[in-house]
Amino acid sequence: MAKLPFVVEPRLKPVLDRVGNEDIGIFEIERRGYLSVQERNFVQQVEKSDDGTSAVIKLSRKISARFGIGLERAYSMAIASVSVADVDERDELQNLVDEEFADEISEMITSLSQMQAKSEMVQALCMLIHRIDADVTPNDLKEIHPELISELSKFYVDESNKSTEKIQQLQEKESAEVSVADIEKKPRKKTADG
Repeated sequence: MAKLPFVVEPRLKPVLDRVGNEDIGIFEIERRGYLSVQERNFVQQVEKSDDGTSAVIKLSRKISARFGIGLERAYSMAIASVSVADVDERDELQNLVDEEFADEISEMITSLSQMQAKSEMVQALCMLIHRIDADVTPNDLKEIHPELISELSKFYVDESNKSTEKIQQLQEKESAEVSVADIEKKPRKKTADG
């Protein structure tokens, strides 16, 4: 890979982090503080074809046609139907939508929850393939504890949020460990007695 002509190189360098625990397994993974274009594309390509999103759009179209409202407002109402907002604060139209499309809303909730589970699996797989072992396959996920998959997904989200806080903490910890090791390795001065 070519050396990029930075005027100033990035201050924060990637560090090795650990994901998981002794009960579910531990992976060592490179924390960069961002996702690469390949990592983002990997997840977006899989999520683009998801049923959860199409269920929301399908319901939005039905609401729009039934009540003669714009698709954008219908979409907001479809999303509001699955929110836990106070039912007393909903307007009359929202209540009509909730009643009339109860079955479709239920199907949409199921699709969205399946989408969330699938999204976690895809994010975990992305981190495994791009940061741990390129030979990992979706089939290999069967051998990983579900909590570890969830931890890898959280790692993906953290990197997606471009959080550098954890990198700074790990670098400070690494720096402190090196300093302690340096102190322990330095030879002691000999005194006149010995």
